[in-house]
Amino acid sequence: METSIYIAIISASGSILVATLTYFFSKRKDREAERRKLKIEHYENFANAMSQFVMEKISTEARKKFADACNRIFLIASPEVVICLYTLVEEISPRNQKPDKQKHDKLLTELMIAMRKDIGLKNDGFNDSFRFLLLYIE
Repeated sequence: METSIYIAIISASGSILVATLTYFFSKRKDREAERRKLKIEHYENFANAMSQFVMEKISTEARKKFADACNRIFLIASPEVVICLYTLVEEISPRNQKPDKQKHDKLLTELMIAMRKDIGLKNDGFNDSFRFLLLYIE
Protein backbone atom coordinates (compact mmCIF):
# COMPACT_ATOMS: atom_id res chain seq x y z
CA MET A 1 0.00 0.00 0.00
CA GLU A 2 1.01 3.49 -0.63
CA THR A 3 1.90 6.00 2.03
CA SER A 4 -1.09 8.17 1.13
CA ILE A 5 -3.50 5.31 1.92
CA TYR A 6 -1.90 4.82 5.34
CA ILE A 7 -2.17 8.53 6.03
CA ALA A 8 -5.85 8.52 5.01
CA ILE A 9 -6.61 5.51 7.25
CA ILE A 10 -4.79 7.07 10.21
CA SER A 11 -6.55 10.41 9.66
CA ALA A 12 -9.98 8.75 9.44
CA SER A 13 -9.30 6.63 12.52
CA GLY A 14 -8.12 9.69 14.44
CA SER A 15 -11.22 11.65 13.45
CA ILE A 16 -13.53 8.81 14.55
CA LEU A 17 -11.65 8.46 17.83
CA VAL A 18 -11.83 12.19 18.56
CA ALA A 19 -15.57 12.30 17.73
CA THR A 20 -16.24 9.26 19.94
CA LEU A 21 -14.29 10.67 22.88
CA THR A 22 -15.96 14.07 22.51
CA TYR A 23 -19.40 12.44 22.54
CA PHE A 24 -18.50 10.26 25.55
CA PHE A 25 -17.18 13.16 27.65
CA SER A 26 -20.05 15.42 26.64
CA LYS A 27 -22.62 12.81 27.72
CA ARG A 28 -20.77 12.23 30.97
CA LYS A 29 -20.76 15.95 31.71
CA ASP A 30 -24.50 16.15 30.90
CA ARG A 31 -25.25 13.26 33.29
CA GLU A 32 -23.21 14.91 36.03
CA ALA A 33 -25.06 18.21 35.52
CA GLU A 34 -28.43 16.43 35.67
CA ARG A 35 -27.40 14.56 38.84
CA ARG A 36 -26.25 17.84 40.42
CA LYS A 37 -29.56 19.50 39.52
CA LEU A 38 -31.48 16.59 41.07
CA LYS A 39 -29.37 16.76 44.24
CA ILE A 40 -30.00 20.49 44.57
CA GLU A 41 -33.74 19.90 44.23
CA HIS A 42 -33.71 17.20 46.92
CA TYR A 43 -31.51 19.27 49.24
CA GLU A 44 -33.88 22.23 48.87
CA ASN A 45 -36.85 19.97 49.70
CA PHE A 46 -34.97 18.71 52.74
CA ALA A 47 -34.24 22.24 53.97
CA ASN A 48 -37.92 23.12 53.58
CA ALA A 49 -38.99 20.00 55.45
CA MET A 50 -36.38 20.51 58.17
CA SER A 51 -37.50 24.10 58.72
CA GLN A 52 -40.83 22.74 59.96
CA PHE A 53 -38.94 21.21 62.89
CA VAL A 54 -38.14 24.68 64.21
CA MET A 55 -41.73 25.01 65.41
CA GLU A 56 -42.75 23.82 68.87
CA LYS A 57 -45.47 21.46 67.68
CA ILE A 58 -44.56 19.35 64.66
CA SER A 59 -47.52 18.16 62.60
CA THR A 60 -47.87 14.66 61.20
CA GLU A 61 -47.76 16.16 57.71
CA ALA A 62 -44.43 17.85 58.51
CA ARG A 63 -43.03 14.55 59.80
CA LYS A 64 -44.12 12.79 56.60
CA LYS A 65 -42.59 15.52 54.45
CA PHE A 66 -39.35 15.26 56.41
CA ALA A 67 -39.23 11.46 56.14
CA ASP A 68 -39.86 11.66 52.40
CA ALA A 69 -37.11 14.25 51.97
CA CYS A 70 -34.66 12.09 53.96
CA ASN A 71 -35.50 8.96 51.99
CA ARG A 72 -34.92 10.77 48.69
CA ILE A 73 -31.56 12.03 49.92
CA PHE A 74 -30.55 8.53 51.00
CA LEU A 75 -31.02 7.46 47.36
CA ILE A 76 -28.98 10.14 45.62
CA ALA A 77 -26.53 11.75 48.04
CA SER A 78 -22.86 11.03 48.56
CA PRO A 79 -21.89 8.67 51.40
CA GLU A 80 -20.70 11.65 53.46
CA VAL A 81 -24.13 13.32 53.22
CA VAL A 82 -25.95 10.05 54.01
CA ILE A 83 -23.85 9.50 57.14
CA CYS A 84 -24.33 13.10 58.31
CA LEU A 85 -28.08 12.91 57.69
CA TYR A 86 -28.43 9.61 59.50
CA THR A 87 -26.54 10.98 62.51
CA LEU A 88 -28.79 14.08 62.60
CA VAL A 89 -31.94 11.97 62.28
CA GLU A 90 -30.80 9.88 65.24
CA GLU A 91 -30.28 13.07 67.29
CA ILE A 92 -33.74 14.52 66.52
CA SER A 93 -35.54 11.20 66.83
CA PRO A 94 -38.26 10.98 69.49
CA ARG A 95 -36.36 7.92 70.75
CA ASN A 96 -33.50 10.18 71.82
CA GLN A 97 -34.19 10.70 75.53
CA LYS A 98 -31.57 13.45 75.94
CA PRO A 99 -31.68 15.82 72.96
CA ASP A 100 -28.88 18.34 72.93
CA LYS A 101 -29.43 21.62 71.05
CA GLN A 102 -25.72 22.28 70.60
CA LYS A 103 -25.16 18.78 69.24
CA HIS A 104 -28.16 19.27 66.92
CA ASP A 105 -26.72 22.54 65.60
CA LYS A 106 -23.29 20.96 65.10
CA LEU A 107 -24.77 17.97 63.23
CA LEU A 108 -26.97 20.22 61.11
CA THR A 109 -23.94 22.34 60.20
CA GLU A 110 -21.93 19.24 59.27
CA LEU A 111 -24.82 18.05 57.10
CA MET A 112 -25.23 21.39 55.33
CA ILE A 113 -21.50 21.62 54.66
CA ALA A 114 -21.50 18.05 53.30
CA MET A 115 -24.48 18.89 51.05
CA ARG A 116 -22.76 22.01 49.75
CA LYS A 117 -19.61 19.99 49.07
CA ASP A 118 -21.68 17.30 47.32
CA ILE A 119 -23.06 19.82 44.81
CA GLY A 120 -19.66 21.39 44.21
CA LEU A 121 -19.81 24.50 46.39
CA LYS A 122 -16.80 25.66 48.38
CA ASN A 123 -16.92 25.84 52.16
CA ASP A 124 -13.61 27.63 52.74
CA GLY A 125 -15.12 30.65 54.52
CA PHE A 126 -16.76 28.71 57.35
CA ASN A 127 -14.71 28.54 60.53
CA ASP A 128 -15.17 26.02 63.35
CA SER A 129 -17.52 28.27 65.30
CA PHE A 130 -19.93 28.81 62.37
CA ARG A 131 -23.38 27.19 62.70
CA PHE A 132 -26.12 26.85 60.11
CA LEU A 133 -29.59 27.75 61.37
CA LEU A 134 -32.89 26.89 59.74
CA LEU A 135 -35.44 29.64 59.94
CA TYR A 136 -39.20 29.36 59.84
CA ILE A 137 -41.55 32.30 59.55
CA GLU A 138 -45.32 31.94 59.89
